Amino acid sequence: MRSAETSGVGASGVGAEQNRANTRQVNDSTASTGRQSCGLVLFPITAAVAFTALLAALLFVSYDIVRTLDNA
Repeated sequence: MRSAETSGVGASGVGAEQNRANTRQVNDSTASTGRQSCGLVLFPITAAVAFTALLAALLFVSYDIVRTLDNA
């Protein structure tokens, strides 16, 4: 484990990243617009992936229902 000790990685994490995580602050820019925030930050790519997954699930369930009723 000498390479880990040399690189600064320990049980509590990487030294540089640990300091950065402790100083990170939440930007509350939505408070000035009057929108209430529940503390959830939704990135556009996350929303796109979630929408695609829900659409795929809806199409699969619809197809399965039609196929089931066609066999009955």
